[in-house]
Amino acid sequence: MVSSVHLMSGAAIASSTDNWLIIVFGSLILHFVLDIVPHWNPDPKKWPVWKYAASAVVDVALAVLIILWLAGWKISWQMVVAMLVSELPDILALIGYVFKVKVLESYNKWHANIQVHSFNFFGFASQVVALIIMGYIVYVNN
Repeated sequence: MVSSVHLMSGAAIASSTDNWLIIVFGSLILHFVLDIVPHWNPDPKKWPVWKYAASAVVDVALAVLIILWLAGWKISWQMVVAMLVSELPDILALIGYVFKVKVLESYNKWHANIQVHSFNFFGFASQVVALIIMGYIVYVNN
């Protein structure tokens, strides 16, 4: 799942509740639930490093701008925390992959195994639908 979907999911959770337990654990759990949904992902092993990095930066920047816009250009600390927690599993995977962190090897294998990649229209459409639903939640709650 691309970062924008995970970031939007965290923003949707945080905009729906003030309960820190739900915000933190909900954002973390929803990350893995979304990874199980068939989706398209750029493959860091098949893309040149610069292209993968550039796509990630654009993805995150656009997601943050869209979330800010949907939230009326005001963002709470809860939303920032939820967005970071919702992306934390991929950040850990990236750290483990790039720096060859031994302690993250088992986690990276497990995280890679739960992914359901779909390199067709459905893989793209599932993420668009998720973004629209969660974006709507952010919008109506702000």
